[in-house]
Amino acid sequence: MTVGDEQRRTTRAIYVGYKMRLTPGAEKMVPEFKAPYGYMDATKIDAFLKERRAGFLEEAKNMPYTGTFEEVFLIDPNARDEKRPEETKIKTLQYRWHPPEEGKPSIAVRVRNYLVKNYPTAWTHDTHGRKTPEVIFVGFDPRTFLKFLGLECSLPAVGTPCPLGLWYGNTDHRDIGEAVCPKEFQGLTLPFVLGFRRPINAEAAAQWDVLIKGWTGPGENPEKDARITFELAGQLLLGRDE
Repeated sequence: MTVGDEQRRTTRAIYVGYKMRLTPGAEKMVPEFKAPYGYMDATKIDAFLKERRAGFLEEAKNMPYTGTFEEVFLIDPNARDEKRPEETKIKTLQYRWHPPEEGKPSIAVRVRNYLVKNYPTAWTHDTHGRKTPEVIFVGFDPRTFLKFLGLECSLPAVGTPCPLGLWYGNTDHRDIGEAVCPKEFQGLTLPFVLGFRRPINAEAAAQWDVLIKGWTGPGENPEKDARITFELAGQLLLGRDE
């Protein structure tokens, strides 16, 4: 590729929402918790231990090896409709992956296959990256999404590793949560911030109200996460023809 080709390259964005669940058998990792000294009431002790176990498992589902994808939702504005190849790029083509049937590839593998098939030149085993990336990921903590993707697909039992450039040291991602709600301002929360991000246009505002209704933060509804990401990215011009 020449310097001119690199300069003419247009970066494309994929908007990501995802939810995690425990891997089978992860419950066996729960350590044996003990109540603090002085706890005498059996009901109080039982409630304390249940809370500690639940907290441990909540953290475990968000760690590689003990956690896996429960659902992934992508908005890929550059996707083509394979049933109508004569059509040009579709504006917002969405892909959703749910837990597979027994014997079918995992969600991670199916996401990996989609990315490699549709963006065959975007990632190689070169981890240094390109000056102008072909694809960036935009979402709430997309770095963690890519880490889970790469680690799970590389497991010996899975045997479908991702190109290293896709996940290992990949910096071609934008955290929409950090962009609109910087972590250093600890008094802010994402649901609170989204109230200020309501569009002015009446029709768009009505759609926004439906979208954020009941949304308490990322990780529970991947479709809403991806759609909120897409809307916020448009306001910030984040990931749009970078």
